[in-house]
Order: sequence, then structure tokens, then C-alpha cells
Amino acid sequence: PYPESFLYIINEQNLLPAETLFIDDTIKNIEGAKSVGLQVIHLVAPQTVLDLIL
Repeated sequence: PYPESFLYIINEQNLLPAETLFIDDTIKNIEGAKSVGLQVIHLVAPQTVLDLIL
């Protein structure tokens, strides 16, 4: 959930936050990703990643 973790990955991989999608089921992680500008999807049980693509 720490913004520094997301920033490290963004910088190491030369990603643009506005073009990077983060999917998780934990609101703290979603908030951390969103705080650095990542696009986010918050999964809520029983929703899964498969529900997003089917």
C-alpha cells in the first residue's frame, strides 16, 4: 500500500502511471496505487479478474 513501492516499479520499468493498470482486492493497495496516478480497479468478492475480461 506504500506509494514508494509503486513509484519504484513505475520508474524501474519506465511506465507512465496514467497508462498503467493496477487491479487488487485490498482497498489500501488501491489507494496507494491511485495516489501515484495509476489507473485502478478494485475487485470486490466474489468478483475476479476473469469477470473483468469475460
